[in-house]
Parts: sequence; C-alpha cells; structure tokens
Amino acid sequence: MKHKFSLLISFCLYFLSACTSNQYKIEGKIHGDHLEDEKIYLVDLDPAQRMFIDSTTVKNRTFSFTGEIQTDKMMILRTRPILRMVYQEIVLVLEPGTISVYLDSISTATGTRQNDLLQQWKEKKEDTHTRVQNLKRWLRTSNEDLSSEEIQQIETNIQTIENKFIEYNYNFIQQHWHTTVGQFVYKMVGNSLNEEQQEVLKSLDIGE
Repeated sequence: MKHKFSLLISFCLYFLSACTSNQYKIEGKIHGDHLEDEKIYLVDLDPAQRMFIDSTTVKNRTFSFTGEIQTDKMMILRTRPILRMVYQEIVLVLEPGTISVYLDSISTATGTRQNDLLQQWKEKKEDTHTRVQNLKRWLRTSNEDLSSEEIQQIETNIQTIENKFIEYNYNFIQQHWHTTVGQFVYKMVGNSLNEEQQEVLKSLDIGE
C-alpha cells in the first residue's frame, strides 16, 4: 500500500511538471510614468504572422504576461506607435521560464537562456555600431585636418571592427545553430558571412 501511494505521488509530480514545463512568464518594469495605464502588446515577429498574441496594461510601472507555448518563437514587445519614440520596442524569444523585461529608451530582456544570449548579441551589435559611427563621424568632421596616413588608419580600424563583428556573429550562429535565437541572428546578419562560413553552417543541418 505504501509503495502504491509513493507511485501515485510520483505520478502526480510528473504530471504537474509536464503541465508547467511549457509555461512562460514575462515580468516587465517601466522607466518613468509615461506608460501608466497604457497597453503593452506581444506581437509575432514573423511578418507573415504579424498579429497581436496578447496585450496587458501597465500598472505601477509594471506589467506581466503568462501563458503556454509549444515551440519557441521570436516576438516583439511594443507600445502604441507614438510611444515608441520614447520606449524602444524589444525583440525577445518567447520560451518557457521567466523573462525579465525593462522598457526604456534602450530596452532589455533577460532571465532565460536564449534571451540572455540574445541580449549579449544585441549589446555587442550596439557597441560595434557605436564605435564604427564614431570613427566615421571623426572622418567626416576632421577630414581636412587629417593626413592621408591618418585617414587610412581610421578606415583600417573601421574595417577591423566590422570584421571582428562578422567573426563574432559566425561563432555565435555556429554555436547556437539549432536554437531559435541562433536562427534569428542568422537571418539578421547571415548575408555578411563569406561562402566558406555559409557552407560550414549548412553542413550543420546535414550532420543532424
């Protein structure tokens, strides 16, 4: 009897685990009071499926979404259009677990494995963009004061930064090829990869 009871408890725990394994929760915080009582929309990133999946209302600078998902998906969290000039909409991976979102002029999403990876990639991308733009601005505004050697060095630095980012992207995609975030990054920057890198990535599917 005791053995049967233990088996029953084990089955119940397994059943509860199976029921909750696909659950996600998005816990959001807002910078400032501009979004109080405003709607936050959870939207499918796929243009062919661009629709509101869910919406919620901001209260006390916070908001949340909960639900179940069978397959990880790329989504966008956004406000109504006019407010997106203040609060950056954010791309995230909707996957099981608790996703922590902070909406501001630069928004973030962390807390689950793929969203942590995506956030790291976004920060690397933004850092690369900032460094390149600063050097290009320097060239535009100081061109007359720079020697040809200095101009060439700045252009070389720009190319080096861009090449390092391409290599970073390749390694990121290769490491996470079989994940939703890996495929998303590939769609974003895959055209910048050379033919050899493309062939290596394609071989990952063949080797499955």
